[in-house]
Amino acid sequence: MRALFVTNLLKTPFYSLWAKAMETSGVEVFWLSTSHRWTEYLRGEGWDRQRILDISLLGKRWIGAFAPSADEASRLKQIDETAEIGLKNAVIMDRELSFNRGWNTEAYAQVTALAIERFVLEHDIGFAFGEDTWAPEIITSAVMHANGRHFHAPHTIRIPSDRIAFFRGVFQKRIETISAEVSEQHRAIARQALQNLRERGERPYYFFLNMNQNRLRRWWFDEAWQAIARPSAAQFDHTQPPLQMRAVRRLTSIMRSARVMQSGVFESEPATNDRPFALFLLQKQPESSVDVIGAPYTSQYEVIRALTRLLPVHWEIWVKEHPNAVGDRSLAEYRDFKRLPGLRLIEPFADTHRLIARAALTISISGTACLEAGLLGRPAITIAEMFFGKILLRNGFDPFAASYTDFGVIANEASAMTSRQDHKRSEDFLAWSVAQSFPGVISDPSNLPSTSAPGNIEKVAKATLDFMRRLAR
Repeated sequence: MRALFVTNLLKTPFYSLWAKAMETSGVEVFWLSTSHRWTEYLRGEGWDRQRILDISLLGKRWIGAFAPSADEASRLKQIDETAEIGLKNAVIMDRELSFNRGWNTEAYAQVTALAIERFVLEHDIGFAFGEDTWAPEIITSAVMHANGRHFHAPHTIRIPSDRIAFFRGVFQKRIETISAEVSEQHRAIARQALQNLRERGERPYYFFLNMNQNRLRRWWFDEAWQAIARPSAAQFDHTQPPLQMRAVRRLTSIMRSARVMQSGVFESEPATNDRPFALFLLQKQPESSVDVIGAPYTSQYEVIRALTRLLPVHWEIWVKEHPNAVGDRSLAEYRDFKRLPGLRLIEPFADTHRLIARAALTISISGTACLEAGLLGRPAITIAEMFFGKILLRNGFDPFAASYTDFGVIANEASAMTSRQDHKRSEDFLAWSVAQSFPGVISDPSNLPSTSAPGNIEKVAKATLDFMRRLAR
């Protein structure tokens, strides 16, 4: 079996350890590198240069317009037409590439798609693994799909967060099913996770990783030194913005955070509410959970505005900022939210689980809080189609297409769901989710050093091998 990994900034050292563990079990590993820096890193780790496709070497071809040959145009059309996400959309979803830093982004998509396809076919690579963040990952997914091959984005199942599943493509609509049977062991894991959620309000590990996003981190200095000492190493790698841009963004975030928190724009959670309310939980952005998984609903303001149009006159909408996103949005953006009728802007550090328990309906683009709400027996809606749809009131709800009458139906169903409290449904879904997953954590060692521990590497590699063998049968 042959597998391709797509480098992803500081997750790449973890990917290398993961891939080496798979290689010892007979998997032939290949790489798609986004820059000279990561190509050199991989070579230093002992990976064969002939098995690395460095797309940054093609950078000069996407500075201007690209004129594909007739055969290339045919291949691009085939890739685009069979993809879950078109090549133009891949560019738009990428939170850095879509800013267009002087590149022809259409040329970028075409040049990289053709290069990835040639590399995959030349080496007969059947599996590819990556995240769901950057255009190279999204384009790789499109190429693999067009050629009848597999691209999966391994990701935590969120609850419990120390288990991973394999999602086909870059969305999180469906977990790849690996077991039709749910064992008593799976149910025991599910029951324990539900108990932790209900009794202790346990949150996934990743919730705490970026708490206080502007807190000084040691690896920032390492990254700054990399940018100063080897500026050419990141040439044509848009996933790593220039150091000056990163510094400006960080300072802007710090100043925004201070200004917003001192402005009084947020209110504390009201002790009582005389009117039913929909709770909308903002997500951090830019972030793939909105920009990719949530596409095309990437303007959270416009989504909230559309939802507000649907609310009955006696309802309110409470909007709570994500605590990890303080500093991302400007004071002007928050004031725009507050101009919407019946909207309350709740302070970021209010207890989310307590708000969910009080809300008539919980809503987010794709957030874990809606999974938590569903597991707690509370009515919840996601705007994006998500893998935990079985416990939601609506999955993939389009507020722009819905009518006022549609929302009236939802409000009645939400009330009935609240009074019913079907805990068996929560356990059944979570046990099934556990049955499709494996123990292990995937993250970057700079934020979570334990991911590099031999025990975790062994778990993730074994999970990947088991999964590949199931698909290869």
